[in-house]
Amino acid sequence: MRDARTKWNDKYRLREGDTRVDPFLIDNAHQLNRGSALDLACGLGQNSFYLADKGWKVTSVDISDEAVRTIRDRAREERSRVTPLQIDLEDPGLDYTQSLGRFDNLLIFNYKPNDALWQVLPTLLHPGGVLMYCTFNTKHHRHCGFPERFCLLTGEHTSPPSALELLYYEDIFQDDQYRDGYVFRRLEVVQSGDGHLGPLEQSGDG
Repeated sequence: MRDARTKWNDKYRLREGDTRVDPFLIDNAHQLNRGSALDLACGLGQNSFYLADKGWKVTSVDISDEAVRTIRDRAREERSRVTPLQIDLEDPGLDYTQSLGRFDNLLIFNYKPNDALWQVLPTLLHPGGVLMYCTFNTKHHRHCGFPERFCLLTGEHTSPPSALELLYYEDIFQDDQYRDGYVFRRLEVVQSGDGHLGPLEQSGDG
């Protein structure tokens, strides 16, 4: 069985990845903060370049060396403010904050973070930072057989972790795909179990 890195290198070498800017990003870009953005599991970087063209400074992360090389070549050719990094986001030894830093915005499209990554996502955002997350839900699995382990339950994150505030949710059917789309904001303070407000852990700028 091929490992994930080899699988995606082969796919992107053949240019089989989706190169369209995600419609959920286009429709909701107005909810993002200006400044920096981190695009996780970015593929060939179409969403990264869309934001860079509109003034954001973007760091693009993918497991695939081939994707990173393609993004680096395009960024150089277009003189775009996109910086690609090859990182395995499911490496159990990865220190996410140390490896990636903190950003004004975080994008995740068509990728389901594992539990460890989901729990630390708020630490990759500055206080007030925006997380935009859109990926397949279980209706897509039933519709076309897409692997269920890569799907969210419909509405799974409408009650987010205490560090995040849900700004927007959409149950989507578009282009023959069923997906869940979310926009969250990282809170500067969180409410504890006793009802008191306290500072969010690890809320410094890093």
